[in-house]
Amino acid sequence: MHGRTAYLRRLLTAGSIAVLLAAGLVPAAVGAASRIGHLTVNAVSLNGAGTKARLKPGAGFTVRMDFRSDSSAWCPKCQNQIVVGFAKRIDGRWEKVPGGKCIYSKDGRRTEKGFHFRMTAPVEPGRYKLTLMAPQAYNCTRAMKWQARPSAIASITVR
Repeated sequence: MHGRTAYLRRLLTAGSIAVLLAAGLVPAAVGAASRIGHLTVNAVSLNGAGTKARLKPGAGFTVRMDFRSDSSAWCPKCQNQIVVGFAKRIDGRWEKVPGGKCIYSKDGRRTEKGFHFRMTAPVEPGRYKLTLMAPQAYNCTRAMKWQARPSAIASITVR
């Protein structure tokens, strides 16, 4: 088996991996890292099946992600938070849906593999983006008031 694995590693160049991703043969959650605030997010999956999901209104689902969190020298007493929520297309623009929650608040540099949390799909049918903000505040209460622009990390369709 080791010989076959080594052969596949040599065979799969960056170009062939890109072709597989474009063809949908590899889950999108394996894609390139994204920098969001103090975070570098390496992988995201919804219910263990990539970055897209179809859900029933109000259904619970699990989000899993790997990330690295950095501290800032400009705010040595701040903690690193992750705030998640939803955005929906309204009048041609993606608008933040009221609500959201702070799912992480720790200090210092950390790498988290397999970090997971539960979310509940919106009740109103439609297409949504799962968004993430990465403020550096003193606690989750202050982080929830942060006015940074969120970044989309996944999408769901509620039917």
